[in-house]
Amino acid sequence: MEERDTNDIKEQLSCAYVHALAARNGFTAQEVPRLDDGGGIDLSVRAQGQLDSESTLFSPQLDLQLKATSQRPRKRRGSRFFPFELKVKNYNDLRLTYQNPRILVVFVLPENNLHWIDCSREQLVLRHCAYWHNLLHAPPTSNTTSITIDICSDNLLTPESLRSLMVKISKEEELGNEL
Repeated sequence: MEERDTNDIKEQLSCAYVHALAARNGFTAQEVPRLDDGGGIDLSVRAQGQLDSESTLFSPQLDLQLKATSQRPRKRRGSRFFPFELKVKNYNDLRLTYQNPRILVVFVLPENNLHWIDCSREQLVLRHCAYWHNLLHAPPTSNTTSITIDICSDNLLTPESLRSLMVKISKEEELGNEL
């Protein structure tokens, strides 16, 4: 399999992962057309109505930039964080304030592509998991091509964490890097 084909597959699997989490919560996930690069957004997740009794925004939306890798994150010794290399353009897009909050989602797959998906009569298994990271208000960089950011290994993107992020948005709260 060519590298381009492999990257396309990883991208589609990361979309499928988020679609599944959104569906589990009753949210919709929609791919963003790439007419003008969309400011680095690949997918938008939207809820319908009021999510919480304290919500001040109805039908909140979260925009996601998706990245996928089959390189296992290597946490720094004694740290909850792992390094991830991101293009400077993507970093700068995610630092800005938009109407809808934006986060980075890094989907980590097994190194061996034969282990990415298992399917049987009882289950469909998509391995491994995704992590989210908020770069809003991150400092500017003088790098010109890429920057290494630290992603918290506690920030698993799960049905529960996606719902928590959406509730925070509905309450007009800042999305920190930990729930």
